[in-house]
This record gives sequence, structure tokens and C-alpha cells, in this order.
Amino acid sequence: MSLKKYAAALPDTYHYLAASCFCIYNRPDAIPAVFEFARKHAAGLRGHQSVEADLRIARQFREAILRAGIFGGMSKAINALQELHKAMPQELRESSVDDTRLQESVGDLQARGSQFLLDVYGQEKAAGIEQALWTLSPRLGYYSVPLVYGGIYADTSALSLKDACVLMFLCNTAVDTPKQAKGHIDSSKRHGASRDELLQAAFMANSIAQLEGIKLKHWEEIMDAADSTQASTSTPYDLE
Repeated sequence: MSLKKYAAALPDTYHYLAASCFCIYNRPDAIPAVFEFARKHAAGLRGHQSVEADLRIARQFREAILRAGIFGGMSKAINALQELHKAMPQELRESSVDDTRLQESVGDLQARGSQFLLDVYGQEKAAGIEQALWTLSPRLGYYSVPLVYGGIYADTSALSLKDACVLMFLCNTAVDTPKQAKGHIDSSKRHGASRDELLQAAFMANSIAQLEGIKLKHWEEIMDAADSTQASTSTPYDLE
């Protein structure tokens, strides 16, 4: 698989999307090479190295791998982040000491999580999804809305809302869950993602899966949905 191909097709996101796939497919050893390629490629485009630009890439990698762990397994994310950390120059590492996000209350995170669902899915779907989370398991609702949606997904310091939606689409494609992947096609487009961006992200997930000897059974179904001009009626939570 050539990263150069995806660097041209997805210039701002290819690197952390690829890292997320390698995390999900349990190849933490591949992530430092992707990180170094991204730094060098970006420096080549600018004509010089930039610590500020490299720090942005580093933050995107850390955030995307954390989120990929929610889809593919936190042990995989921990291993991936360990390998990334080993390859990370000291000036690109960050401490939790000054991170004010760690001081937010559960109530604040709950509100942010509910707002994130509203922003991503729209009013009608958001209300149904939040209710479904609590109905399927009260603990699922209690932890996922404030901590996952509010604490992680809603944070736009490294990834924008559009980036978050495309990443969720990619991760759901990588773990072969078409119902959820289709749900994030519309949310991605609503926040500015193009049809081609989604198709390229899905191509990337499948290319890395094939590289690792994994067959995605639902990949063509997801590709057809991403290629369609019709809005999806799919909802990731069905209580019927």
C-alpha cells in the first residue's frame, strides 16, 4: 500500500486515518513509520521542518489512535500509543499537567456528549440514539454519553467535527460494522466531507485490511452507500 497515493487523495487526514487502521488491525509497529512519513511529507510540501506543524500531526495521531481504540480495543490503542511515544521526539510529547480538559465535571461532559450527538446526527436521530444507549444498558448510557461522546469525540482541539465524523466512518469500515458506518456517511457529508473523501477513506481501510490478510465482508456494501447520492436512513441503534 502506498501512502503517497492517499497523501494526494486525503492530504490533511491520510496519516492519522492510516494509523487508526494499523491500530485496529493490531500493527502498532507500523505506526512510527507512518508518523515519520507524515512529518517528512509535510516538511517537503512546506520546504522546511516546523515544530508547530509537527506538533499538530502528533496531536492528531494521539487523538485518532485513542478513538480507534474505542472501535478496535483499548489494549491495541495502548500498544499503538506506546510505539508512537517511543518514536516521538521530546519536543512533540505533551504532559497532562496543563491539560484543563482533565478537570471537567461529569455534568459538563454529559452536556457536551448530548450536544455532540445533536451536532453529528441531527435532532431527531440524536434523541433516539441517546435514549437507545440508556435503554440497551443504563451503564452504557451513563459512561458513553459523558465520557466517550462528551470527553473524547466532542473534543475538537486536535480533530474537527468533520474529522471526527470521517474517522468514525473509517473505523466502522475497518471493524466491518456497516450499520454504524452508514450512519456516519450522512454525518460526515453534513459537516463538509465529500463523497470522494469517504470513498478514499474506505479504500484505505480495505487496502490495509488486505495487507494484513483480513477480509472485510461488508466493505462493498459500505462503499455502495458512500457512493450513493441518496441520504441514508440507517440508524446505528435499533430497539425493535
